[in-house]
Amino acid sequence: MSVTYRGDMMADTHTRARNPATRCVELAELAAFLRRLHPRDTATNVSAETGIAYRTVQGWLQERYPPRLDAFLTLVRVYGPDVLAAALPDRLGWLDAARQDAEADRIRTQMAAMTARLAQLEHTA
Repeated sequence: MSVTYRGDMMADTHTRARNPATRCVELAELAAFLRRLHPRDTATNVSAETGIAYRTVQGWLQERYPPRLDAFLTLVRVYGPDVLAAALPDRLGWLDAARQDAEADRIRTQMAAMTARLAQLEHTA
């Protein structure tokens, strides 16, 4: 369940149901994504990687409220298009291509590191 805040007061259930802003991020999917990244100490690790307050991350994991825009953009900056795909309720056509590009970049980086290590091992043998 997501929660919308107006000032210091929490909006009632009927207001939340009618407010499209509460449906911008699928909290259950966002929480599942973060838990897949960090199965142990999820809030601690996400907070350390992003600089977002531990209690804020805990609120998302407990599905009490959605991330604010600045925090969500921080998640995107740190975790890339994968977090967008996990958290957005509607699939965006360009997002699948962006995710594939990001995965290809990760694989290229890993391959370069492995190639360099292999060359190092062969040179010392």
